[in-house]
Amino acid sequence: MASSVTTEDLKAFHAMDRDLYKRLVIDSGRDMLKSMHVIAFWLFLEEIGYPNVVQKLLGTHDAVVNFVLNEGIHCLDCLKSVTPPMPVVNVSDLPLTQELMGNKAISLSLAYQYRDSALTRVNQTVNEVFVRAFDDIVRDVWALKNL
Repeated sequence: MASSVTTEDLKAFHAMDRDLYKRLVIDSGRDMLKSMHVIAFWLFLEEIGYPNVVQKLLGTHDAVVNFVLNEGIHCLDCLKSVTPPMPVVNVSDLPLTQELMGNKAISLSLAYQYRDSALTRVNQTVNEVFVRAFDDIVRDVWALKNL
């Protein structure tokens, strides 16, 4: 059955995600596809009980946002691996992400426990939502690159 959700509806619903995506790909020049995947991963974290990652990042300095994005990329790379990460003792391997979440425990090992559902949900969000919700931003980035 075809979705009755319009692109405009998606853009309105994902306004905060779009604002963060603009900051990442236009203001900071980050990779468009990796940024989409990491934002989708942050939304997945929100779904499993981590507090408002995107909203918190919007109020954070660009340097911190970029460091947290790097942790997100590292986490997704880990999830794509068939080899689970080595557990880290007494420190977080995602320290800025953990701090952003009010020090709620998160680590590569913890994220890996959700590997299958996380990867499925991230890919689904990117392919079914963000491709439409971010289409104008992607066009703007391509236009800037072709100046």
